[in-house]
Amino acid sequence: METEIWPNLMRECRRAGVPLFLANARLSEKSLNGYLKVRRLIRPAAASLTGCLAQTEADAARLAKLGAASVQVCGNTKYDLMPSEQMKTLAGQFEKRIGGRPVAVCGSTRVYRGEDEAEKLLAAWQQYRGDALLVVVPRHPEHFQTAFETAKRFGFKVQRRSDGLPVEPDTQVWIGDSMGELYAYYLCADVAFVGGSLVDSGCQNIIEPLSCGVPTIFGFSTYNFSEACRHALASGAAVQVESADAWREAVEKTLSSEGGGMQMQARVDGFIAQHRGASVRIAEAVREAVCGHRGR
Repeated sequence: METEIWPNLMRECRRAGVPLFLANARLSEKSLNGYLKVRRLIRPAAASLTGCLAQTEADAARLAKLGAASVQVCGNTKYDLMPSEQMKTLAGQFEKRIGGRPVAVCGSTRVYRGEDEAEKLLAAWQQYRGDALLVVVPRHPEHFQTAFETAKRFGFKVQRRSDGLPVEPDTQVWIGDSMGELYAYYLCADVAFVGGSLVDSGCQNIIEPLSCGVPTIFGFSTYNFSEACRHALASGAAVQVESADAWREAVEKTLSSEGGGMQMQARVDGFIAQHRGASVRIAEAVREAVCGHRGR
């Protein structure tokens, strides 16, 4: 459908003199290589844009190779997203159900090419001896039941978010079997792991837990959020690990009084504040381009 709609839309905008922008633009090296194979088709469309507003310098360079017009770096609008009041209210309800225990959230765990990330994390958690509650939130609903059964198979006392019951003091694993509530889970967390990174699917959105002020851990596979991961590591707002066992050790260190969890949380807040403002920059770039377009 998109292959039919977008060329027609761009052509009609060009005929009508309507400015057209590509905003919050991101282009991976893999995608660039694919597009370059059909550059004769892509280059005229890219050149017809009034402006191309990229997330990073690397994205801008790749988009320019495709022939995109008026490329600017404005940042990533995901840093401007904040948890809604609805999510904050739901997080309060979760906290009442959980009680006063430390919480480690594993958000958006993936099953990728036969590898079950939740299974890896649960296997490593068997060596944990503290009182923290592990919350596992699979990315896709078809894996909710699998995560529940895997936790039981490993011998954990496990409950589901959907049971509506208080989390028992001796419950070790809570399965987040709900959609659209990830911010609420992260708001409850003392430390978060972002899924899709201990299987090679490129990592899910690390900005979500960071925007909740939560120290964040991710794995080796980060190509979907490589720039954000790199900056988060450099600022000390996140930790990267190579295995599930290393993840458990990082959780234990973060939750311990010696682990510097409070200092890490302060670095998280500073990191998010430093990267906000892309939405305003995009709006200003569009305003300037449109005003200039009308003045011609």
